[in-house]
Amino acid sequence: MSLPDGYFHGGDIYAYRWLARQIPHDGAMVELGSYKGRSICSIAPDLNARDVTVTLVDRFLGLPEDPYTTETESDVQYDDAETLELTLRANLAKHGLNATIVKADSADAASDFADESLDFVFIDADHQYDAVIRDLEAWWPKIKPNGRIGGHDYSSEIERRYATPKYGTSGGYHVARALRDFFRSEREIKKVPRQPRTTVWYVNRDSSDDLVLDVVSTTDLERSLRTHLRPEKAGGIRKREVILENIQAFAKPRTLEGTIYACAADPRLGCHFTSTRWFINRLLRAGHLRLVRRADVHAPVSA
Repeated sequence: MSLPDGYFHGGDIYAYRWLARQIPHDGAMVELGSYKGRSICSIAPDLNARDVTVTLVDRFLGLPEDPYTTETESDVQYDDAETLELTLRANLAKHGLNATIVKADSADAASDFADESLDFVFIDADHQYDAVIRDLEAWWPKIKPNGRIGGHDYSSEIERRYATPKYGTSGGYHVARALRDFFRSEREIKKVPRQPRTTVWYVNRDSSDDLVLDVVSTTDLERSLRTHLRPEKAGGIRKREVILENIQAFAKPRTLEGTIYACAADPRLGCHFTSTRWFINRLLRAGHLRLVRRADVHAPVSA
């Protein structure tokens, strides 16, 4: 049975099916940005086999304006909302998938779901940077421990380096930058095994992700680093500045381990993984850093 029109190729379908098969029986998932249903219909057999509760969120406005979109693709954005919704419903029926359709802004729709109530959320809505950040902030708390959040059109750092001007400056670029800024490290962002030809990504929500590292006071943090990194030590002053800069940049919102890896990866520090771990743990004990729930990390930092 042929799939609906859309921009979801064979490698993406393989990856999405792999992710669908990780959802537990009687689980729940949400897809943001379903368009005509090509992506969700491609995993319909897997979802039905697991009795997964499926919710689709879309504003039915077609594709957003993009200066790098081809003339053929740009015609899609003029499809009226009613036609798109009817097309989606028809395609769902054709593929035997029972899903709840929510016509709403992708981030606003998250308020209808309780925290830690979903096994999987797939983000394929507005690909602009601010929109992706809004979706991540809204839907990450809805993921159950050991669940997953994922999406479409992510390109790794190496892939972006060799991207053409068209694809390097549109969707994949903004998605990748938003993911990197939200998770503070691309180390967390994964692709499915044995399928390199896909832009589908996912991040596991481990139970430890509920606690994240937060800066209590930048003044106390800097004072403590001055105390523990004496100028007489090799590169002490510069290392102190680099560690402070990294902690301030990476601590919100990221797990302790993620922050340590992100700081240690800075080429200006060299391979000082052990010393970076030691400093962060010392700052935790001194009370200049704290472990808090992820939902609380947006509190303002005191001076």
